Amino acid sequence: MASFSISVLLLLALGVTALAEPVRFLDCGSQVGKIEEVDVIPCSTQPCKLHKGESYSVNVTFVSGVPSQNSTALVHGILMGIEVPFPIPQPDGCKCGINCPIEKGKTYSYLNKLPVKSEYPKMKLVVKWTLLDDKKNTLFCWEIPIEIVVLPYASRPLSLQHQKLPQHQEPGECRCGLFISMGRLTSGKAEMSKMLPRIQFQTVVDVGGILNL
Repeated sequence: MASFSISVLLLLALGVTALAEPVRFLDCGSQVGKIEEVDVIPCSTQPCKLHKGESYSVNVTFVSGVPSQNSTALVHGILMGIEVPFPIPQPDGCKCGINCPIEKGKTYSYLNKLPVKSEYPKMKLVVKWTLLDDKKNTLFCWEIPIEIVVLPYASRPLSLQHQKLPQHQEPGECRCGLFISMGRLTSGKAEMSKMLPRIQFQTVVDVGGILNL
């Protein structure tokens, strides 16, 4: 049983390694550290196409050139030369795979998530990711180009939503509506024109006739 558990763990570790996809990056000023590798999962081609509403894994392997009691991450999106703060779930580097305090000359794997909110517009920009030490010096800084895109309809989960139809029925009637939507469907004309048509099934039951009322 023990050997089976070890084999499963090894297979899982190999699977995670296989998913890692190193990306080409620009070092934007790693003052007190050296980047060895940057992985964004998934990102099969560059620029990375990030789907709205999805979250992506970021793994940075780096060597620290200084000791530090803590580390803090800052992420910005660069659009037309302007840096805009890009919120991440956890800015504390010591809670993202780094065992603090950081030691000089030691290699670390920084792990975090890059969420792409649904309300973000479709656009091309550059992501700048910086990790600072306890003296605000840059442990690493890298940039990669990305493109925020909409998830294709074929990849969206099918959702079912029950909704009551408008109350225009005669007394003694029961009307039920079943609406099938793919992704997000709204009644707005501008948005509906870009989405799949809504399919409506309507069943009319004469309750009075069934119950002989």
